[in-house]
Amino acid sequence: AKGVSDLYKVADFILFILFLSQT
Repeated sequence: AKGVSDLYKVADFILFILFLSQT
């Protein structure tokens, strides 16, 4: 489950971008 860490990093990054887009 090595890719899980990267997956969470990508998901967190996407959520951050979406959060910035809403403001």
